[in-house]
Amino acid sequence: MTCNSALNIKDGSIVWAAISWQSIYDNEKVVTGYRTSVRDISDRKQAEEATREKEKQIRLMLSNIDAIILEGDPYNIYYIGGQVEKILGYPKKLWFQTFFSKGTRYTP
Repeated sequence: MTCNSALNIKDGSIVWAAISWQSIYDNEKVVTGYRTSVRDISDRKQAEEATREKEKQIRLMLSNIDAIILEGDPYNIYYIGGQVEKILGYPKKLWFQTFFSKGTRYTP
């Protein structure tokens, strides 16, 4: 079993740790102990937070430009920017239901 936890260390700072443990059994399947490991994942947590902050900034920037942003591949549209309704008058939900129905391929 594994869990992530913020730990307060002696100097007062916080360290993120992945804590794993596993029961140790004897021949009769009775728990005789535990095997435990603690791994510092602070760098990963900082990178995840930086990524979330950058995504927030990008979403804010995209929501304030007068353009329709689409994300997808030739067969599916995964994202339509919020400006579609302001520019073309169609709500985002309608675009997915009507214009980009599953199985329809749009090419330039």
